[in-house]
Amino acid sequence: MSEFENNTQLAEDDEISLIDLFSVLIKHRFMIIAGTILVAILGIFYLFGLPKLMKSADKHEVTIEYTYQIDSLPPSIEQQLGFNDQRQKIVVSLANYNMTRLTFLAQEVKKYNPFGVDLDEMTPYQYNGFIQGLVKNKMFKVEISPMQTELKVTITVPETNVAVANQMLADMANDTTKEIENYLFPKIDAIDKAAEDSLALVMPDDTSSSTQKLKDTQVQIKNFRTTYSGFLTSAGEPFILLEPLGRLKKLVILVFAAFFVLVFVAFLLNAVENIKKDPEASGKIKTAWDGGKISKKK
Repeated sequence: MSEFENNTQLAEDDEISLIDLFSVLIKHRFMIIAGTILVAILGIFYLFGLPKLMKSADKHEVTIEYTYQIDSLPPSIEQQLGFNDQRQKIVVSLANYNMTRLTFLAQEVKKYNPFGVDLDEMTPYQYNGFIQGLVKNKMFKVEISPMQTELKVTITVPETNVAVANQMLADMANDTTKEIENYLFPKIDAIDKAAEDSLALVMPDDTSSSTQKLKDTQVQIKNFRTTYSGFLTSAGEPFILLEPLGRLKKLVILVFAAFFVLVFVAFLLNAVENIKKDPEASGKIKTAWDGGKISKKK
């Protein structure tokens, strides 16, 4: 057989194979189309209709990111406060500690409840587990920027509760600032008073390094008090990430998956029919089945 005849034969075989494939799809078209439509209807009901029947419509969850500017103390004051941790500044450390306290979060959630859950039905033990779950599932997350100049809080709540979440986070930032002020301001006042008392004992013309250091400390404290507006201040409007197409994406994936599964089932049914019509193929299947048994009856 010539090369031309071989190529012609291969082309005819490919054409026959494609025709066979399409014939299978056409033969089982009603099963494929009807099954895909049925899955689509069930998916629409489950993803869109069921939430409305359960009175939870429009509970799309949104992720909100809050950014707060951190007003740190001058390094010399931090040193005099005895804070020698080079990895994190004292204000950053205190802000991060307070914002991540589970007891603090539990107190604020109970006050505002931005997550829209029924807190009255929870026992204290269940409520504590709920608060821990918020952090574990990253529905409430606190991060410090690499430069330690910003604190970011990310919270995921129902879209209808965005305003409540804004109030809760504003309250948490204000309470955290007050906690830091109550801790640091008395210490800063004590440092300032100590510097003033020490300077009162030296001569007016004293230019020693220790005297200059006391004067520098007073100047830094004065400048800090002049420019201070809060240890945590909002760095702008919260950034809200909406995901309204989440359920639609799931529906599209579900419909495509159902279509391809039904196509596979169609070819599987066609293969079974062909095997039943071919005694030799049926014999091979039976032999393979018998050979695969773990034990045979004697």
